[in-house]
Amino acid sequence: MQDCKLHSYRMRQEVLRRYSAAMQEEQKVIVTWMQRVMDEKGWNAETWAAEAGIAPTSITRAMKPDYRFVSKRQTVQALAAAAGVAPPDLPGLAGVQTVNVENLESLLSVLLPLAPKGRLRDQSRRALAEALAYGLELLGDHLSKPASADVLRMVGRGVASRFRDLGSQ
Repeated sequence: MQDCKLHSYRMRQEVLRRYSAAMQEEQKVIVTWMQRVMDEKGWNAETWAAEAGIAPTSITRAMKPDYRFVSKRQTVQALAAAAGVAPPDLPGLAGVQTVNVENLESLLSVLLPLAPKGRLRDQSRRALAEALAYGLELLGDHLSKPASADVLRMVGRGVASRFRDLGSQ
């Protein structure tokens, strides 16, 4: 049982690490875009923020090298509209909703204990990925905001069932 918990914990940490790395790459694209627009317009953060109707710190904080978050899409959209430019091109993310980390962690806590111990085979990894994708589809409108405990329980049951079905094929 202890091995299973440790394995689940390690898998969850790895998924969250990869998710975090992807979000940091997205923020780099946003910051590069912000700097380019300010240079082209001859604006500073305060001027641009005033034009967009947002706080200047939404820009200045985001541009700090140690900033560990991703600028909100609404903020980026407001900045783009105020500058009269297109928002940054975020490859592979166009139209994709951000997934709430707590929801993702809840789904992983259901799935990972079901995974075989030791090194995952391609078939097991594929089944986990398909079950997780199914869970994200089930979350629907709750994808980017925290879901209720009832929704997470229902989705968790669906994810576990899907994984078991895939494993028996």
